Amino acid sequence: MTGGVNSVSFWKDLKSRLDELSSEDWSILRRLALLFFLILFTYPLVRSTTTAIFIQHHGAASTPTVWFFSIFVLAAAIGVYNRFQAKVSVHALFVWTCLISVCLFGLGVLALSQGFSLVAYFLYIWKEAYIILLVHMALGYLNTSIDVNLAKMLYGPFGAVGSLGGLLGGICTTILAANFFEAWAILLLSCVLIVITGLVFAGMSRKNCLSQQTRDQSQENIKKSPLESLKGVYPYIACICLVIVMTQFCINLVNFKFNLLFDQLIESEREKTQYLGLVYSTINGLSLFVQMLIVPLVMRYFGLKAIHLSIPIIYLGFVSAGLIGDVGSLFLVSMAFVAVKGLDYSLFSAAKELLYFALDAKQKFGAKYLVDMFFYRFGKGLISLLLIFYQSIYFVNTMLILSLVVWWFALLGLFYFRPRTI
Repeated sequence: MTGGVNSVSFWKDLKSRLDELSSEDWSILRRLALLFFLILFTYPLVRSTTTAIFIQHHGAASTPTVWFFSIFVLAAAIGVYNRFQAKVSVHALFVWTCLISVCLFGLGVLALSQGFSLVAYFLYIWKEAYIILLVHMALGYLNTSIDVNLAKMLYGPFGAVGSLGGLLGGICTTILAANFFEAWAILLLSCVLIVITGLVFAGMSRKNCLSQQTRDQSQENIKKSPLESLKGVYPYIACICLVIVMTQFCINLVNFKFNLLFDQLIESEREKTQYLGLVYSTINGLSLFVQMLIVPLVMRYFGLKAIHLSIPIIYLGFVSAGLIGDVGSLFLVSMAFVAVKGLDYSLFSAAKELLYFALDAKQKFGAKYLVDMFFYRFGKGLISLLLIFYQSIYFVNTMLILSLVVWWFALLGLFYFRPRTI
């Protein structure tokens, strides 16, 4: 009963705060909510189809290889984006990312129809890169548009909007695949949605909203590139990077175990697409539940340090319950994967975003380029490289436990070096 009262109180407080906003601020927040919905509605269609196509052509044992190579594509993209963002708006970069994605996916489908199966690698790799670029440009824009107190109130609802999009996108993928739509046709449909997403962001205001302090800081750093602005906060950023690497170790080790069993038990490409659509719908359903009911209360009643230190402990519980030992049940492994991934999208994602509010406006974009774009994929690439050579259950389980332990101790360093602004 108390939890229900607290939840009602939170939504009343949020409504009161939003009522104070100007019509322009409201317009930006509504467009941002639509943007996150579209990005995450489209992603299950892209992810399910490119994953099914890749595994069907090259097998689940090849996924660590493609994970590893994706880091080089993302690293190159970060270098380009860092250089251009000192000269052009984030809106232009976002729109160009959408257009490039549509071209690559469309050409990839054409090449596959001509029998070039190696193109499945490129489709999978760009799927890994494009979602990181779009999500974190949108989050970077949001972070430079609001103050930390409003952020604590908005991340749950905003995340819930995105999760609802992901949930519906996954359901849509499953329905389309079940009704005899081939994977390539669903991927082409997603290209239309990517274009619409780009148009929504292109139509948003070029001005930051809600935070005069952010505007002032942005003017002071206008001549710096995002990465150049990080001088002076390297220890703090390094700890965040280590945390991200360890989270990727944990998530991708769980993902790898799921992929191996999934490839063994689900035979056709269409069945793979349908099953993956169901899994990603469940992940987003869990994320939606956590963001609507858990994140607002956690953000309100617990400190940021306590929240972060609890997350690897929660993950350890899921890992111990579902993944220790040579599990033979696809359902059990799927549910463990869903739990870890769903919490990553919701509770961890919201708590991580609050870490950036210790930085100024330009540093927020620089930190996102380095942490969420590069080191996010670096962690995935590094564990993928290890999994190319070591694929035993004993190795996977040992690395899972070690990554969680290192993650927890990295958090202690992170809060020691954090700038004392939040």
